[in-house]
Amino acid sequence: MKKRIAKIMALAILILIQASCIGHDRELKPFDDATDSVAIDTTVYLNRGKTAQLILHINYRLPMGDRYGKLRQLMINSDDQLSDYLKDDDTLSPNRAIQSFVTQYIKDYIHDAHQILSQEKDSAALLNWKLSIDTELKRGRNNNIVVLEHISIYEGGESSVTYTLARNFEEENYKLLTLKDLLNEDETNRLKEVLTRQLAGMQHCEDLEALRAKGFFVSSEVYLTENFYLTDGAITFIYTPGEIAPDSFGEQVVTLDL
Repeated sequence: MKKRIAKIMALAILILIQASCIGHDRELKPFDDATDSVAIDTTVYLNRGKTAQLILHINYRLPMGDRYGKLRQLMINSDDQLSDYLKDDDTLSPNRAIQSFVTQYIKDYIHDAHQILSQEKDSAALLNWKLSIDTELKRGRNNNIVVLEHISIYEGGESSVTYTLARNFEEENYKLLTLKDLLNEDETNRLKEVLTRQLAGMQHCEDLEALRAKGFFVSSEVYLTENFYLTDGAITFIYTPGEIAPDSFGEQVVTLDL
């Protein structure tokens, strides 16, 4: 009897260890090297009466040290949130690039807000806008560096739009990884099928047709987004609100085992 209990306990412990290893394989690891950040917090009033304002919060975390100089620059130059505001200048330092982004964003806000007020004089209450950008660094598959950018935008609607952008950089040469670097055509098609099944399960649907009835992939075929991150045992795809489903469904995060 005692031997039987001991075997059962040993089996239970083994199952727990295996489960913990599987979970760990799906998780990002801490980035243990030193970091610093470019931080900007400011409030811009539209006019002297302070009837409307833009609140900006930027906390852009970057790795420190000479070995990360190339990565720091690549993080800025490959950032879709910043690129439209940098006037195709890929030589700006992270500090200057982010300050340039903030300056231009403020100019655009003031211009757009005045245009709106000129057409709708009673719309000042809708012009209390907010933008928040926070980044964090993690370690992923093969010790690659993962940049997660958490963004929240409020531009006068019923609620803010919140989403995460992910990028993966090789540890050796800091190349920005894309799906083409990781998956061949067969692997891509297989993951599309797995993604569809998992999304259907998350939405309590039977298949793609039922998913589409709920508003998923209505205007496109199923695809794998470039907004992803890799861990040792999985790939996580992040679809921003409104990308593959109605805005009301929010961000869709799907983790698939590799």
